Amino acid sequence: MFTSRKFLFVALLSLLAFPSAVVAQTGRITGIVRDADTGSPLPGANVVIAGTSQGAASDLDGAFTIPNVASGPLTIVVSYIGYERQEVEVEVTPGQDVRVEIEMTWAGVEGEEIVITAQARGQTQAINEQLSARTIVNVVSSERIRELPDESAATAISRLPGVSLQDGDKVVVRGIQAKLNTVLVNGIQLPSTSLEDRSTNLGFISSNMLAGIEVTKAVTPAMDANSIGGVVNLRLREAPDGFHYDTMLQGDYNEQDRTYNNYLAWASASNRFFGGRLGAFLQGNARRLDGGQDVGNVVFLEMGPGQDVYGGRTYGMSEFEFSDQININQEYGASLMLDYRLPGNGKILLQNTYASEIADLATNTDRLFLQTRRRGFRLERDINNRYLLINALQGDHYIGPVRVDWGLSHARSQKDTDLRYSIEFNPTTPGAWEDSFTEEQLMRFTPDSIFAIVLDPERSINTSSGNGATRDEHFTERRLNALLNVTVPVTLSNWLSGRLQAGGKIQQLTRTNDISRYCARRSEPSNNELAADFSRSL
Repeated sequence: MFTSRKFLFVALLSLLAFPSAVVAQTGRITGIVRDADTGSPLPGANVVIAGTSQGAASDLDGAFTIPNVASGPLTIVVSYIGYERQEVEVEVTPGQDVRVEIEMTWAGVEGEEIVITAQARGQTQAINEQLSARTIVNVVSSERIRELPDESAATAISRLPGVSLQDGDKVVVRGIQAKLNTVLVNGIQLPSTSLEDRSTNLGFISSNMLAGIEVTKAVTPAMDANSIGGVVNLRLREAPDGFHYDTMLQGDYNEQDRTYNNYLAWASASNRFFGGRLGAFLQGNARRLDGGQDVGNVVFLEMGPGQDVYGGRTYGMSEFEFSDQININQEYGASLMLDYRLPGNGKILLQNTYASEIADLATNTDRLFLQTRRRGFRLERDINNRYLLINALQGDHYIGPVRVDWGLSHARSQKDTDLRYSIEFNPTTPGAWEDSFTEEQLMRFTPDSIFAIVLDPERSINTSSGNGATRDEHFTERRLNALLNVTVPVTLSNWLSGRLQAGGKIQQLTRTNDISRYCARRSEPSNNELAADFSRSL
């Protein structure tokens, strides 16, 4: 047993010492891949040293690093779908870095009948990122996000294959519930915005904040093992070279509810300083949506004859509900990204992101009890506010041939209820319409049959207040994270190379739920006084 431990200890020391031993005999190639026409970086480019298995894929900034390169003259081969292949001759000096800048010329992708031209460059970059990834991943580029009329990050994500939405703005990957997936922003896990589970709402995060979306459907050993479905990473925009600013303002008219005070505003400004080393990107967004929808619900009961052939039974419509929903959302957000480029393609990033929403949902429901010719009503109101806050300091740099990436982050979500209640008004007088319906008629009822009913206004409004309830929710979740990853390149020959990775993460999660519920049943005589107090409180 002692001999085995001693052997493992010596082997580990030898492995860690191996990179240092080869530094003096090898060099390193660093560089950046750009579009020759626009000067924009090309992420996901495949960079390989000719005649070897050594290479790298360019990152989001188009930068790449190939460590442990044998000294002497070499040829770098760069390929990128939609661009002409490039070959660059370099001379590697032991213990030194060779810096190259590669410009790729757009060539298009031609088939027998289809030619993809410059308008497809944005999504071409996303395709290249997918091909260079080490796992199953789908990518949406920033160009495609801004090209499509997506109002939020949730709707932008839902365009990817195998991705859908739950409850309107929670991400479902491969049909697996939202609570079993993980949502990241620049690699930082978002806290939950749900009181019941760990799912995260993305409907109030503006799609204009995003530089791209990555959906990983197969978790690798280098990732957190806290997802069954997949991982969604929202990449935020960083400052490009030079001074840039963008503004956008749009409005719309809701014909159904006849509302016109809807708007979407977004503005950003960015620049780089100190010779391009320091970048600053500031953006803000605001949105107001005054809309809603009409919803019909039907209750069917067993009617007519009993058990039929093959165990089937006959059902008829017994109750119909028509709900008019009015939904007013006000959303605000901002982000400040500061990044500092280190020598050798390293970078330090400071991220600050804030997103908030004030939601006001009112639902008025008209209920028809078809068997008893009665008419009731239900009123519901839910006003709540919630926000997300992310602060993170992240680094990615090299110590000799060893790559080190680290991060410190704070993420917090909060939801508070301002007003939430529901109250029913039960019918007291039958005969809200003239004729009764037989079971045979109810078994053939359709929604069109409902709208053909002529209601008696005087009898329809004879109701009394029944059950009522209020519900106050106060929820917070806070995540503190610290992580460190180390990647050591290993090159045994021109055709055999790889890397060893190790890392660790410390996380502190604090979650608070506070629910207060107040109910009143006027139908019970002993609760009349409480029901009266409840009605006055509304």
